[in-house]
Amino acid sequence: MKDEMSLLKLPAFTLLSGIGWCIDFVIFNYLVALDHTYFASNLVSAAVAVSFVLITARHWIFRNHVESLHGVVVKYVLWNVVSVTAASFFVQITASGLEQIDLSGIASATGHVTGMTPNRVTIVSNLSKLLVTPITMYANFLAVGYIVERRFSFY
Repeated sequence: MKDEMSLLKLPAFTLLSGIGWCIDFVIFNYLVALDHTYFASNLVSAAVAVSFVLITARHWIFRNHVESLHGVVVKYVLWNVVSVTAASFFVQITASGLEQIDLSGIASATGHVTGMTPNRVTIVSNLSKLLVTPITMYANFLAVGYIVERRFSFY
């Protein structure tokens, strides 16, 4: 039974992270639209999203608590100072690279499907965030599992 529950942790964490990612994505794009840098926008949006994921994942997924919520939060904040800063750096680098590429085909295809052609900044911000997210989501899964339950589980 315990092994079956372990197998459900990654999909459950992915679902909660997906909700957190939607929160992250909305805040990120809003801040970029207000002319903040990709780096600063990602710092703020990711901080809000990872806080949501920590609280919900600790309650619903990682139930083998080995220390108080306060201790977990302190460790999680330290983890996120490093991980969100690194992710923000990679979002900025990715966005800078995407700004050098002709993305008019993506704009046309998006406009054809949705009826609204996005501007270049919207395309760059969305693609940069999409490309970095899978790596950060899995790293966060490993980190939360270790911080809350003091063990690494790759699934």
